[in-house]
Amino acid sequence: MATPSTLLPAESTVHPEFTVEPLHVDVETATQVVRDALPGVGATATAEGVKFRTTDGTLIAILTGDRPDEPGVELHYRVAPASDTATRKARKLRQALEPYAG
Repeated sequence: MATPSTLLPAESTVHPEFTVEPLHVDVETATQVVRDALPGVGATATAEGVKFRTTDGTLIAILTGDRPDEPGVELHYRVAPASDTATRKARKLRQALEPYAG
């Protein structure tokens, strides 16, 4: 799997409905945890990062770059609109990665 890149400051406005959580885990492990916790959610490596989408193609989360000071990634995940199915899936994704939050 490709190593995801870090979001540039200008890119953070591309997904204003997302929030960011640092994780202490490598990309491959995080991706596997998500696949195990949320069957049917697809993962695709892109220039922006590893993108997780619902079966209908809605973006729910992005994992971005390993940090040089310690192993880990940033999880950018959907938090709005709160009642949206994709947002609920993003919350489940975040809960699955809770052991790695930091």
